[in-house]
Amino acid sequence: GLKLNTKGFDFTVSSQHVIYCVRFYTPRRRASHIIICDKNTIAVRTNIHKNRFKLALGINKTRVRKMPYSYNDIVCSGNKRAEKVLLVNPVPYDMFKKNLDGSEIPIGTGERIFDYVLYNATGFLNTLEREY
Repeated sequence: GLKLNTKGFDFTVSSQHVIYCVRFYTPRRRASHIIICDKNTIAVRTNIHKNRFKLALGINKTRVRKMPYSYNDIVCSGNKRAEKVLLVNPVPYDMFKKNLDGSEIPIGTGERIFDYVLYNATGFLNTLEREY
């Protein structure tokens, strides 16, 4: 089992030139929308009704749950470059980053969020392949 880790790293991968410090982010449902609000908060938007008829009519209710999430982890890498990775698996339906004006911008793998680089599993494995 993977669980939601709000602080610290889950594992590290050391290559020839880079140390990847990885933290998992595991959404509970694939059909959720993840919104990175600020440096201390993540919001998860999920649909309450799964009825296709209600979805087609647009009367589906959504629930937004905010939770604390910290990006202030410290890395000691010695003489190698350290890269902080936020590994999202399973990939949610959509991911957004909230701007200062309140608008939500879609984000994807390879996007830099604060000190972290956001990856899905395939994107992270491809990065490791290119490194080796």
